[in-house]
Amino acid sequence: MKKVHAVAVHFSYSTRFDKMMQRAKSTLEAGSYPKTRPKVDKNTTRVMDVHKLCYSTCRSVKALQIYATSRSSEKTTKEANLFVPLMHHEWQQSAKMETVMYLTQPVSVLCQTEKKFTAVLGYPLKKEALTQLRSPHLSVIKLSDVDARTTLKREDILLENLSEVGLETKRRCELEAERHWCGNVTEDITGAPLVMSTREQLSTVLDLRTCRLVHVNDNALKRAIVHLSSQEYIISDKEARFFVKEKNRSDSSLSCSKNC
Repeated sequence: MKKVHAVAVHFSYSTRFDKMMQRAKSTLEAGSYPKTRPKVDKNTTRVMDVHKLCYSTCRSVKALQIYATSRSSEKTTKEANLFVPLMHHEWQQSAKMETVMYLTQPVSVLCQTEKKFTAVLGYPLKKEALTQLRSPHLSVIKLSDVDARTTLKREDILLENLSEVGLETKRRCELEAERHWCGNVTEDITGAPLVMSTREQLSTVLDLRTCRLVHVNDNALKRAIVHLSSQEYIISDKEARFFVKEKNRSDSSLSCSKNC
């Protein structure tokens, strides 16, 4: 990741990006590469920023490889020494790490930008991400077919064909998903079921998009959601009745004091 970060930083200033575009234009076919600058992960603790770093560099793989080849054939300069290109296996590792972040990005972005009426989205997004992480294969960017389109082609790769780095990245991500979403407090993947918070349960029955609970497959969880919502309605009704009673009593006292 440090090398990928260094590549993005290399083209974040000066005229280096323009030079790379000129070389790509003279070598590659139009439409076979994007004309966008690699994104620098300014906040390395945010999954979204690190994903943008990997995704943008994978998009520019052809132009970056052309640039690296041309720099290596030139005389040694200070600028050439500053640029450290990625090797073939490092590009593959970067694409596989991007895949893991790609699977969890919808949830991480929702957590960072969440506003009103989005609590209901948490459970289905987590469920989909967890299903993909537990799948026997990963949908990895096909670097050989990268072009100027923003949606890149992907290919399914079995876990048995992943590199050691790819497997470890997936393992760590799946473990953290279980620790955050499934109540797993150990350091091992247990396959624990997804836990639905009280907030998510209540928002599910109040939102017209999900109130039928079609996305909840566990019948026991469905019954728990219905019971929780019923209890909340009872509590709300009691509080409303108490409020009205106190308000009437206050109004009555005020009216009596005025008459006296």
